[in-house]
Amino acid sequence: MTFSSTQRPALRLMAAAACFAVLGATAAEAQDGEKYQLRYNLSQGESYDSSVSTEQVISQEMMGQKSVTTQKLDLASGASVAEVAEDGTQDIRYIFERVQGSVEGDAMSMTFDSDNADEEPSGPMAALFTSLVDKPLIVSIEPDGDVAGIEGFGAVIDDVIENAGIPDEQMKARVRSQLQDQFSDDMLKEIILGAVFSYPADAMAVGDSWTSDGSESVAFPVQMTDTYTLESVADGVATIKVSSDIVPLPDRQAQAMGQMLVDVALTGTKTGKLMVDLKSGLVTSGETSMDLSGEINAQMGMPNAQGESETMTIPMSVKSNTTVSNKMVAASEATKTAS
Repeated sequence: MTFSSTQRPALRLMAAAACFAVLGATAAEAQDGEKYQLRYNLSQGESYDSSVSTEQVISQEMMGQKSVTTQKLDLASGASVAEVAEDGTQDIRYIFERVQGSVEGDAMSMTFDSDNADEEPSGPMAALFTSLVDKPLIVSIEPDGDVAGIEGFGAVIDDVIENAGIPDEQMKARVRSQLQDQFSDDMLKEIILGAVFSYPADAMAVGDSWTSDGSESVAFPVQMTDTYTLESVADGVATIKVSSDIVPLPDRQAQAMGQMLVDVALTGTKTGKLMVDLKSGLVTSGETSMDLSGEINAQMGMPNAQGESETMTIPMSVKSNTTVSNKMVAASEATKTAS
């Protein structure tokens, strides 16, 4: 069970899908000129529902032929704060309640929905996504937004392997290793939490900005310089503007895809706004858009005696839009995430 070059961007769609889903800010209402100390901070026992939707369009042109792939993903999950340590680290228990999506393009067409239990998942990617449902994942988040650890994804991988009906134990071990490599800790952070970043050490006043340099995306080999601006605070809600410059990852390496070595070089921007409830520290709503363009350089086949290989340059663009909503729920309504 391996994932093709066409499937890999879709595998990583969840990474973009959850973008900024857990940005937190905790501060009392302040008068004009006062500052807010931004921190990720929920109390033990609190619960919230999360909804994330992403649409991504990838365009490529090869030998005069244009290929367009549209990927959509909708995630619905519940989360509850299981424990808060003395240092403020919060253990949050996530339960994905529904995963649905689609991939439409020249190379493939598929849909999947975890609510359609009678339908067989169409391929390993759909099987892995739908296997997320009802399996608890524990994410430890520090007050400044850093993720200290993630537990529970091994059960998702075990479920995929079991349902795949692989009879050979050696093959099972190989598939498990491949999935663990493809879904690294960094990818899981983006899948569950969105882009992971640190909050500023200093308190911020309306109009102040802070920058996160050199954050990497696991969706594509790019490096982002993220700038966040506290635009306004009104009625207990902070509006935060997001602006990112995106360049190719300087130390990226070409990846093997079948008989090819592929190097992806993309540049662009990401923009958006987040509405943060100051009392709960959750993003009540948010939207981000990313626009990338560049090229894929593919080295095809083995080098000849002179060390030369046939190469191909493929123009590529990626446009995506992500929306997120988080809503606090009363304790009596949070039985699924708290149980």
